[in-house]
Amino acid sequence: MKFTTAALLIFSICLGLSCTAQVPETKADSLKIVYFGSSVPWGYGATKEHGYTYVFNNILNKRSADGTGKNWKTANISKGGDNTIKLIARWGKELMPQKGKYVVYALSLGNEGIHEAGKPRLDQFKTNMTKLIDMARDSGYVPIITNCYTRNDFNKKDYAFVKDLNLWINALDVPSVNVLGAVDNGFGKWAAGYWSDPAHPNNSGHAEMAYTIVPSLFDALANGKPQPKWVAGSHFSLKGKKI
Repeated sequence: MKFTTAALLIFSICLGLSCTAQVPETKADSLKIVYFGSSVPWGYGATKEHGYTYVFNNILNKRSADGTGKNWKTANISKGGDNTIKLIARWGKELMPQKGKYVVYALSLGNEGIHEAGKPRLDQFKTNMTKLIDMARDSGYVPIITNCYTRNDFNKKDYAFVKDLNLWINALDVPSVNVLGAVDNGFGKWAAGYWSDPAHPNNSGHAEMAYTIVPSLFDALANGKPQPKWVAGSHFSLKGKKI
């Protein structure tokens, strides 16, 4: 049997269409949360590495079982020692295949090298986190950021950088979580009884960090609830008056 050039071309196109149809594109799961950070969100310091993300997952599961929350799925691709540079490098190969809808960036200034290098690493974090936020949104992910927590090797200057960065995070148009407030002793170190080693919380510390995540956060985002915003003029001043 002989085929003309035109017939072969039509056959090839049809075959290509047939093959394409057999491999449907996988869509993102609108109820999937991916934790993308370093050793603390992975669970280091907790028994069986059941850290604060694990505790929060249990909270989500209980809300779903009670009928007060959606049936969320979670994945944790956090790795010990990761910083903003490493997250950017791992992005395409490890985050995108998760096909999730929400990504929780959970990093620290410790891994960024703030104690050793100072302000340049603060600036590095801000620059790279801005890029990670843009990458998330451009790829269909909704980003959430945990603020930076403490370490027992932080000094007064390191602590000032942490507070500066957290104010910057809080001013972003991105949902954020105040994990520092759960475990800080007021001087940039772990509160007594809440740490496993100088860089990681213990079970109690992880539990407190989990409780800083608003349980209905992801339900609110999925339902389209807007971010709260400052309203100009919604204050008054008391001058020279006693109360």
